[in-house]
Amino acid sequence: MSFGTSGSGADLHFRALPFLDKKWIKADVSAALRSPEDLANLWNHLVQDEEVVTARLQSSVNAAGDVAYARPDGKYYCGVQSLSCSCCKGVCSASASCSCSACQILEAEEGPAKKTPPGGQLQTSQNQNQCETPGGCSGTILDSWLWSPIPTIDEKRICSRKLIAEQREICLQAAANCLSATRTKQLLYVYRRYFVALQRCKPDEKAIATAGDEKAASEQMVASEMAADPAKLS
Repeated sequence: MSFGTSGSGADLHFRALPFLDKKWIKADVSAALRSPEDLANLWNHLVQDEEVVTARLQSSVNAAGDVAYARPDGKYYCGVQSLSCSCCKGVCSASASCSCSACQILEAEEGPAKKTPPGGQLQTSQNQNQCETPGGCSGTILDSWLWSPIPTIDEKRICSRKLIAEQREICLQAAANCLSATRTKQLLYVYRRYFVALQRCKPDEKAIATAGDEKAASEQMVASEMAADPAKLS
């Protein structure tokens, strides 16, 4: 899943790491609808955990059948398998110094992962090339008219179309980067991450996650019944 505006050069790529599912099962995602601060807090977790990135990372399937992602140092990590070494604890992640045995086998078979260029670099260079080509931008056309003969009707029509297209692109970028659009995209990422974790978790974990909500709902129902019929209190 990726979001991005046309010509913005900042597409975001989503990847849900399995070892963070329990964290998102316990997250209060409903608070993101009520408070912009809570939404920003959940969004920051996605960014800090590198579950939302601006560059499409190189990925492959390791020996255990899990999707492994490339780290900046060329190693792979899957976020699923536990580490067996004495220097690292937890699971095979981007922050760990070592990788699991399945990712080590993948690295031995395919070699170190190649570094991915920063996201949007190719798109930015393409936009620059469009302006560098003859007649690519309206500004280039207008500058060429300073010391040239009076442009024809067709040339004026072509320049007008380019001006309209450029203004439309600017409007699309401004609309996609406004505060409401940015929060909507962040909200979609947060809820997608929660539902991915909910789908992956075991039935007993689902029960634990929903037990608190059911208990609160039952207590609220009892309180409303008592308020409606005070005789039950005696």
